[in-house]
Amino acid sequence: MIESARVGKVIASSCLLLAAMSGAVRCARIDLDEMAYRIAAASRMSIHDGDSPSRNDGAQDPMADNPAIVGWLDIEQPKLSYPVVQPRGNTPRSWYLDHDAWGNNSELGCPYLDIRATETDDHLLVYGHRILGTDSMFSRLADAYLPDVFCKLGNARWESRDGRQLSCTPLLAMQVQAAYQPIQQFDFGDSADLRAWLRRLTEDASAVSHTAEALISSSTAAVTLVTCSGNLVGSSWRTLVVYVAR
Repeated sequence: MIESARVGKVIASSCLLLAAMSGAVRCARIDLDEMAYRIAAASRMSIHDGDSPSRNDGAQDPMADNPAIVGWLDIEQPKLSYPVVQPRGNTPRSWYLDHDAWGNNSELGCPYLDIRATETDDHLLVYGHRILGTDSMFSRLADAYLPDVFCKLGNARWESRDGRQLSCTPLLAMQVQAAYQPIQQFDFGDSADLRAWLRRLTEDASAVSHTAEALISSSTAAVTLVTCSGNLVGSSWRTLVVYVAR
């Protein structure tokens, strides 16, 4: 009996050690994947910031060099800077859930534009992972449907491959089921249709800018960021954060 207890303790200790090692390997893998994105963002900044004393004239623009990248997303708070890809041709729709912008296996994946949209549409719907236990990808947006989190969000900036640039302000956020239909609209007849759609979204939102009407009245486009908001893997709950460009 005593010997069995000792064996049980050894097995339990071994399992804990293996779990700890597995967790450490996962964290290291995530850190390496995140580092690749940071290097790409720094390279892009060094090219576009012509006044920077540290500008590297030998740097390459990761968006220009990679046709899979359809745009670049920057957010002031939480500070995020990621390429946005879009599955094309024979690329599976879910490819970028577990591959980075360069096609490598990656737990982080890469933010990607809904395949029903184009980078020139009035509404850009962008999906990004929530990686539990990290600040990577859209993890820090997962609770943005809460008013006290939403009010701390900073502005966002979108730039597409064709040079289209959108400077965006947070308008609203909500927690919805993954199949939430109203957000699945991409092009509009005119600005009036876009603004009417945005007003309808405010009715479902749990967090709305205190200057919402002014933002909507002058809006010309919208960018929605989508991430998982449930704490369980496979949860059908999503956080939507809608930014508007004027």
